[in-house]
Amino acid sequence: MKKVIRFLAMALLLSASCLSYAEGEHWTWNPNQYAYNATFVSVLSINGLEQRSEDLEIGAFCDGECRGSYRCEYEPLKDRYFAYLTVNGEAGMVMTFKLWNHVTQAEVDVTCDVTYTFVADDSYGIPRDPYVFPFTTNSTQFVFNGTVNSLWSLADNWESNAIPSNYDLVIVNAPCQLDQDAEVYRVVVNDGSSLTVMESYTLTANSIISDAATKLIIADGGQLVCDNTEGVYATIQKFVEGYGTGSDKWCFIASPLVGGTSHTTVDNLVNEEGYDLYAFDQTYVLEWRNFKNHDLTMNPGGGYLYANTEDVVLGFAGELNSTVENVALGYGSDYTQKGWNLIGNPFTYNVYADRSYYVLNAEGTELDPVAASEVEAIMPCTGIMVKASSAGEVVGFSQTAPNKDHGSLKLTVSSSGRGAASDCAIISFNPDDALAKFVFQGNGPQLSIPQEGTDYAIVTSDVQGELPVNFKAYEDGNYTIGVSASLVDMNYLHLIDNLTGKEVDLLETSTYCFNARTTDYASRFKIVFICVDANDDNGPSTGSGTFAYFSDGDIVIADGLGDASNASLQVIDIMGRIVVSCQGDAMNRVSTGGMAPGTYVLRLVNGDDVRVQKIVVR
Repeated sequence: MKKVIRFLAMALLLSASCLSYAEGEHWTWNPNQYAYNATFVSVLSINGLEQRSEDLEIGAFCDGECRGSYRCEYEPLKDRYFAYLTVNGEAGMVMTFKLWNHVTQAEVDVTCDVTYTFVADDSYGIPRDPYVFPFTTNSTQFVFNGTVNSLWSLADNWESNAIPSNYDLVIVNAPCQLDQDAEVYRVVVNDGSSLTVMESYTLTANSIISDAATKLIIADGGQLVCDNTEGVYATIQKFVEGYGTGSDKWCFIASPLVGGTSHTTVDNLVNEEGYDLYAFDQTYVLEWRNFKNHDLTMNPGGGYLYANTEDVVLGFAGELNSTVENVALGYGSDYTQKGWNLIGNPFTYNVYADRSYYVLNAEGTELDPVAASEVEAIMPCTGIMVKASSAGEVVGFSQTAPNKDHGSLKLTVSSSGRGAASDCAIISFNPDDALAKFVFQGNGPQLSIPQEGTDYAIVTSDVQGELPVNFKAYEDGNYTIGVSASLVDMNYLHLIDNLTGKEVDLLETSTYCFNARTTDYASRFKIVFICVDANDDNGPSTGSGTFAYFSDGDIVIADGLGDASNASLQVIDIMGRIVVSCQGDAMNRVSTGGMAPGTYVLRLVNGDDVRVQKIVVR
């Protein structure tokens, strides 16, 4: 019954899409022309490789006329891309099939290896055993000879004097540098030649034949996206800036190779001038295990801490990872650092993590938090620090950037003393962005947001409220704290210094300078904020916007209301009774001490301006 309902829903959806195609898009048909249909729960295969793309659409044709089509969609539970194809016709009609690429907006140059003879109410495939539509490419073979130079983008370097494109077969017979994004069907790198994917460019292919790591090189900042990396050998490079005689400049590194790789086999990792290599260990009392004088096996999905006295380009040479997709996390409930893990991108392309994490800052001295909702890619050979909240958790990686809908506030503190060290914390208005505080070296100022006894680097919050902000000075001196908003506009943004009593309007001045000592209490600040479109349970139900917030159990009227000397405020309970009525300066701060827990309505009258806001007293 569920399958019938699913097919019915798909048919209705298809009917709606048919009408849009009838307005002039690539394939058109009338689903009402025939009384009967047949359905397929299917996947698409090209040259024997199952396709993993939402950009492909399959169409059924009879005598050159379209009888139905469906664009592939991703099913997370199956981790496959399905086409729920419904075709219309009459008994005995023979149908062929085509593919449409929504990126190139053109038919794909392939031939389907099967035809279908229509049978009314026929059905094929189920999610656990889908029908496979097999296609074969009508590919043109492009041979790179490097006649002029080594650049992929120069047509004269190709035997056919043309540059390959989608679904073409590429033969590399001379040293070649990919200096543009390219998407092809297959790449074969022959003996005596090589293909280098240059910085900032991406090579996408269904399959690659490279049986030696010297044949295929992905430079730092380049990407390789291959549907089948098993048996593909390559060298993936990562640039590491040396620290010379200055301060330590650390980086998180990771291996994209299959199985375990000894750190001694990574090109340029070990040198006589001096290097340091650590693995993070929850069970170790000092957290970081030094492997400079011991062999370290670097596994795909693992992250490692590295530094070198000089600039080096690391080269991870070997067979590419094809086994690790989601990285398992250790929890270690009995350990001081329970839940913390240093992991790494196990792929040869940029990915996004499904949870918040830490990265090393540009100076390589401190960790910066990154919210799960932020659009920040993790490059190949790069590690991140994450935290599990229980045993058995995994980190999932995706090529799709997250959708950051609701914005955030970023708090940053910096010192004016030696080293100009800094730290930051984030208030995110997106769900599931929380990340506990992790102290890397402890030789800089520390900023965090306490919640239920735990210090956080990232907290998830409503679009209005009040949060405590903890600060710890690492040396006596002057510091500067600032707040910047991302993808959100603010009505009200105040920072309150609990030590001095000073309240700073951060909409008027973006920073606050203060003096601090190492002996000061950590609970130094609190921040009060109201977004322009605050619409949560404490937001306004009518009127022209939020005008009040809670602070230490009191209702506080925000600034920016103009001349409020003649304004009046009423607090009304759910029975319609006025429990508080005040005006002028008396309404700036109203105690909720005598109010029973529950929902109340604030009514602010200032001349012709009448505002209403709902609040909840807990």
